[in-house]
Amino acid sequence: MPEIQLKPKKSLPKSDTQSAGSILDREISWFSPGFGDKEKESFYLELTNMLDAGVDIQASFELVIEGVKDKKHKALIMQIQADLVKGEALSDAIKNHKEFSNFEQISIQIGEETGRMIQVLQELSQHFSRKVKQRRQLISAFSYPIVILITAFAAVSFMLAFIVPMFGDIFKRFGGDLPWITQKIIDASKFFQSHIWSLIFLLFTGVLGFRFLLKKPKVQAWIDHTVIKVPLLGTLLLQVHRAQFCSIMTLLVSSKIPLLRSVELVNNMIRFAPLNVALEEAQLSILQGNTFFEAIRGHSFFEAKMLALLKVGEEVNRMEQFFDKLHKHYTDEIDMKTSTLNTVLEPLMIVFLGGIVGFILIAMYLPMFSLSSQMGF
Repeated sequence: MPEIQLKPKKSLPKSDTQSAGSILDREISWFSPGFGDKEKESFYLELTNMLDAGVDIQASFELVIEGVKDKKHKALIMQIQADLVKGEALSDAIKNHKEFSNFEQISIQIGEETGRMIQVLQELSQHFSRKVKQRRQLISAFSYPIVILITAFAAVSFMLAFIVPMFGDIFKRFGGDLPWITQKIIDASKFFQSHIWSLIFLLFTGVLGFRFLLKKPKVQAWIDHTVIKVPLLGTLLLQVHRAQFCSIMTLLVSSKIPLLRSVELVNNMIRFAPLNVALEEAQLSILQGNTFFEAIRGHSFFEAKMLALLKVGEEVNRMEQFFDKLHKHYTDEIDMKTSTLNTVLEPLMIVFLGGIVGFILIAMYLPMFSLSSQMGF
């Protein structure tokens, strides 16, 4: 086969806000479907190593394809290779596939135009590597509380369905008035047993309804603004999005994409209300002739530490280096806060689960204590 050259492009494609919105649902999600972040990290890293070693693009793709085991992933890369054979540039070849974002396509196109293809591919690989790491950190932080909550729900359901009715039958045989708290739990058990399917249906429809509401921008914005006020969790969420912002800006600015265009792309990629509000106003401010520092100053998302470093970076024209420093700083903070969150939540969740189960058991044993005292035991 003939050697395929990466063709330069004449102009950048226009931003597609609608597609960028769907991009982020895929790009920043915890569990990327299809050709996800982990696969992209490996894909870009292998291409970087091949091209850096002097292997032409066609041979590089053939070697990458040989190492891919997943049939769907292999078919995707083979389709890109087929487009390259037709004479398309790599940026155009990946644009034809929904698995790749507008962000990736423009970054690669800039690499083609500036002759920095290897550097751009390497930065893309590092970008997705950082995202995979952040996802694992978040999963580590929230998986334990979620498991505990599910366990607590299952334990309470089991006790209301089986344990409490057994105690209720015993209390009926002895007669007499039950303590108020015991009677309320027995009533809750009867209600649970008689309406269990209705409760399951309500739970199912509630989950579906919540997922539907999450698609509404106003609801998502309200959730974002509310969650950041939660101690520990809110701070961690802010740091994660600050790290994502700095990571993407590092790649875009180092790829020589104009600052205003970079801000527009980041705003379309990251769906997080506090950041979106700040960047939308920043775009207007930059268009009016203000510097980037002046445009983002005054927004709570950009803390004083970030503002100070970006001001210096802008003054010395080394923005990409300062964005990279900030990304590393926030990544370290995420590591620390994730560890702290796990340390704090684990005992709290254990106490929470034990408290619920213990409360029900104590309520069931109260009549027995009362009966024992009446019988002189």
